[in-house]
Amino acid sequence: METRTVGRPASFPADELDARITRAALREFSEHGYDSATIDAIVDASGVSKPVLYRAFGSKSELYCKLLERCANELASAAMQAFANTEGSALERFRVIIDSWFGVLETRPDQWRLLNSATSTDPAVKDTLQTVARMQLRNDVVMIRAFLPTLPETEIEPIAEAIRGSLIAIGTWWLANPKVDRHVPVDAMTRLCAGLLAVTSASP
Repeated sequence: METRTVGRPASFPADELDARITRAALREFSEHGYDSATIDAIVDASGVSKPVLYRAFGSKSELYCKLLERCANELASAAMQAFANTEGSALERFRVIIDSWFGVLETRPDQWRLLNSATSTDPAVKDTLQTVARMQLRNDVVMIRAFLPTLPETEIEPIAEAIRGSLIAIGTWWLANPKVDRHVPVDAMTRLCAGLLAVTSASP
C-alpha cells in the first residue's frame, strides 16, 4: 500500500504539473482578471505548492504572460489551419474560418475570455498584450490580402481590425446567450463579411 507523509504536497510529472497549473490559472485569470486573481487561489485549485508554482513560472506576471501567449497561439493556429485547408469562394472560406473561431470559443471559453478581456498596468503584461495584438493583426492581414487582393493596401489593416472587433462583439454576445446555437453567431458574422466582400468587389 502506498503511504504519503502527512502534510507533504503531492508531486507530479512535469507535463501534469504544467497542465494543473495552467488549467487552474486559466480559470482564475479568466474569471477575475489579472489584478484580482491570486496565486493562492491558483495553488489551491491546482493542488501544487506555492514554491513549486514559482519554480515553474517565476511570478504571477510570468505565468499570466505565458498563458496569454499560449492561448493566442492555439487560437491563431485553429484559424490559420482552417484558412489553409479550405477551398471554394472567398465567402465559403470566410465561413469555415468563422465557424472554426466560434468552435474554439464554444469549447474553450476561458481562453477566449482571457484574451479578450485582458488588461493590466503591469509593464510585462502590457508588453505581452501588445505582442499578441500585433500577431493577431498580422494573421488577419494575411487572410484579408488573400481574400481581397484588389483592396488598397492602406485599407487592409483597418478592415482587419473591423473584422476582429466584430468577432469579439458577437462572441461577447454569444457568451451572454449560451443557449443560442452556434450557427447563429456564425451566420451573423458571415453576413457581415458577405457585405464587405460585395462592397469591395463592386469598388472601382
